[in-house]
Formats: sequence, structure tokens, C-alpha cells
Amino acid sequence: MAHAYSRIFWLFFGNALASTGQATSKVTPLRRRIVEQWGAMSEEAFADAVAQSKRLPGVTGLNLAVSLGHALRGWWGAVMAVCGSVLPALLGGGLAILLLRWTSGDVMWQHFWMGVRAAALGLLIVPCFRLGYAAKVSWVSLWWPLLVATLVVVFRLSPFLVVAIMALAGFLLGQILRRQMGKKNA
Repeated sequence: MAHAYSRIFWLFFGNALASTGQATSKVTPLRRRIVEQWGAMSEEAFADAVAQSKRLPGVTGLNLAVSLGHALRGWWGAVMAVCGSVLPALLGGGLAILLLRWTSGDVMWQHFWMGVRAAALGLLIVPCFRLGYAAKVSWVSLWWPLLVATLVVVFRLSPFLVVAIMALAGFLLGQILRRQMGKKNA
């Protein structure tokens, strides 16, 4: 049964709106719709597409959209599935920017947005702690999240700018260490 590209788009759009968290929360509703209701894939083909999305590097939710969209309608199906998966986040971000601009002159709203900023920072820091615990990182390594929190809250730097600076610093440190290791091995 051929499924129109718009049907794939709206399936992934609705799924992105309804599910939050990890990509595994998206699998069951997609399986119900694609395998049980549409009959577009067998259970085995669906499981293969899910397994493929987990093997690929990158964001699992987008990989899942690519795998399932491609299995349904080829590369254009994958494009429609990714667009449907990403659009809700883009619309939400755009709405937040519009609200920020409309309310920027009011002191009450400025305090509200500072609270939202602190909450977003907390959402960035929690995965750092979880990752550190899973990687068995020592307590000495906690200075990174504290540095990021200080830069964002005290010095009022953009979280995006801080992440970009940290990524650049990590890249440069990796290049330096790679050169040092090359000299030792030579």
C-alpha cells in the first residue's frame, strides 16, 4: 500500500508533538500506526528499521525518522519524516522567541525569562551529571558544569555561546593531545 508523503509527514509531526524524552517513547505509537493500522511494514522490517536507527551515530529520534521514512517511501519519505519530526521543535522555539520579543519591556516578564533561562541551564547540567556518573568521572571534573553555570548565570553569557566555546576548547585540546601523542610514538 503506497503511503503519500504528506501522510508520513503528519504521522511524524503528530508523534513528535505527542512524545517527549527519548526516542524509545516514539517507537510504540509508530509501530501501531505503521505495522498494525496501515500494514505498510512487517514486524520484522519495523524492528530492523528501529535497530538500524540505534546503530547509526547521531540523534536516535531523527535516525528513527530516516529509517522508517526510507522504508516507507524511499529517500523522499525519509525527508518527510525528518521534517515532520523537527518542525514541532522549530515552531516551539520560534514561538518562544516571539514571546520573548513581545514581553521584553515588562519587568515581570524579564524575571520570568530569567527563570526559564535558569531552568534551561538545569536541563543542560543534569545530563552532564548523569554522563559523569555513568563514565565514573571523579569529583574533580565537576568544575566544568560549575564553570558553565557561572558563565551563564553570573556573567549572563548565552548558553549557546558557552557550549560553542566549550566545543572549540575540547577540539583544540584534542588536537594538542593528538600532537603530543604523535611525538611520543615517533
